[in-house]
Amino acid sequence: MDLFVQLLIGIVPAIISGFVAYIKATKEADIELGKAQKEIERVEKESEGRIKEIEKRREKDLEFYKGKLEADNEQNQNEFVNQYADQFMGKLFGDIDNIEDLMKMSKKFGYDKEKK
Repeated sequence: MDLFVQLLIGIVPAIISGFVAYIKATKEADIELGKAQKEIERVEKESEGRIKEIEKRREKDLEFYKGKLEADNEQNQNEFVNQYADQFMGKLFGDIDNIEDLMKMSKKFGYDKEKK
């Protein structure tokens, strides 16, 4: 029986200290888990704000480049129309290098300054 009592004297405090350590560790783990969850939520909120800010900047950039593209397209269309008009006028009137060519052309179309 002496042996049994000595074993109980050694085992009971070990069981109690192990149980206390387990309870303490689970409470500390819950606390740390709560802190980690709060930190994750904080980072998510900050990230959402940064993401929205970046999206707004990208939208502004896209609007800028859309406007620039539209202006470039309009300019290209105007250049095309001008080139086409130049070609048409050149074919219609020919090359006019000086005033004499212009006078000949006016006579060709029936305008005579001397008649009026």
